[in-house]
Amino acid sequence: LQALAGVDLPLAKKLDILSIVDDYVFGHCLGEARPQPQLDRKSAQALGAAIRRHLAAGDFPQLRAMIGDADPLDTFAKSSGAMTPDAHFALGLDALLDGLAKRFKLK
Repeated sequence: LQALAGVDLPLAKKLDILSIVDDYVFGHCLGEARPQPQLDRKSAQALGAAIRRHLAAGDFPQLRAMIGDADPLDTFAKSSGAMTPDAHFALGLDALLDGLAKRFKLK
């Protein structure tokens, strides 16, 4: 509320912005609060085989372009945890606020 106190927007627009930011924060917190599933070795191998089959068949061309010839599960394992939850939250919130500032022509 304080961040929007000096903003020259109608109350309805300010409430829209607050609601959007609240949705982002709430959604992020829900994601962090739920237990992260852990695949056992057998399930991970089956998942990897299925993804490799799809990639070999030409499915998911954007994924193939992104990871190149690397093994998809190795790529995902190396990239997961590359950003802390706090850094992930901050990056997303910054992007959201930048978009809202542009949309509502705020400085």
